[in-house]
Amino acid sequence: MQVEVATVTTASKKEEKATDAPGMAIVIDKHDIRLLGYSTLRAVLRDLPGMVNQENLPDTFVPSVP
Repeated sequence: MQVEVATVTTASKKEEKATDAPGMAIVIDKHDIRLLGYSTLRAVLRDLPGMVNQENLPDTFVPSVP
């Protein structure tokens, strides 16, 4: 079985396979966005593991990693 591994650019500022990148990298592509029905960046970030979205005002939020 062959699995396609995404290429990501992280803090190292160089492209590398997600499996070789330091830390954790989550790739969300247009297929994921359509499949899961995301319509805002807030919705995407809300579903990421380890992300906390703090709502400051009705139309603003601050994403953070605790």
